[in-house]
Amino acid sequence: MRFKSFYVTTLFAILFTSSCSKDSDQDLQSGSIEGNWKVYSALSSNGDWDVSYEDDNYIYEFKNDGTCEGNVAVVELIPVFGHWSIESNNLTISGDGYKLEYKLAKLDANSLILHKMWEDNTNYYEVALKRQ
Repeated sequence: MRFKSFYVTTLFAILFTSSCSKDSDQDLQSGSIEGNWKVYSALSSNGDWDVSYEDDNYIYEFKNDGTCEGNVAVVELIPVFGHWSIESNNLTISGDGYKLEYKLAKLDANSLILHKMWEDNTNYYEVALKRQ
């Protein structure tokens, strides 16, 4: 009887452990990007600047038809109008003559953090948004 309970316990532990572990794609895309997001900060990874927008009403909307728009171009990092798509934890916003790519650093029910890589591919700009 102990022999069977050992195997049942081991099997349960394996199943529980594998069901609790998440890969990064699941973590980042546990929420939907569709909806209204308020921009609350932007910063550079090298520490050159860090700006808070919490007192401003900068809203960006990702629509379920694949279009997006905002009431401000955030430090020229996010365009005011465009079409969006997500693939492999990358957000692409494209429009008339431009195509911008962002790494989804975080996407859950309440937070969206985008990283826009610099040309040197070692530093990035970060734009953080909260769901409205």
